[in-house]
Amino acid sequence: MTFPFFDNLQQPKRQRRDDYELKVARMLERLTKPSEKDGYSKEDSLRVYFQWFTTAKRSFFVLKLCDRLYNLLTIDSLTPAKQREMIVETETHFVRYARKYGILYREILAAIGVAEDRLSVMPDSTTAPA
Repeated sequence: MTFPFFDNLQQPKRQRRDDYELKVARMLERLTKPSEKDGYSKEDSLRVYFQWFTTAKRSFFVLKLCDRLYNLLTIDSLTPAKQREMIVETETHFVRYARKYGILYREILAAIGVAEDRLSVMPDSTTAPA
């Protein structure tokens, strides 16, 4: 019986480092949404980005869900419209993977609840004052 970890140690140190750096670079590349610089419209960028989720590994979601939780915890700096957008995006695209992989699932749901509660007591900037 062989173990891939030990087989990997047989590679030269430089090769192991290069392989690791390539894996990390590929994962980090997927953490960022494609932009107009990449030739995408906003709608296409979001579609492609969330499509990446369907083939991403658990290690991707460890980083991505930690980042999303932090964003939810610091959501107060956004406009109410952007806060609603982030909450809906999180519920639509992130919660299922948090549950599937058991990564910060309860924490993300709690952060969504807190954000929704805060948002519900904020004056709605889209309505005209009486």
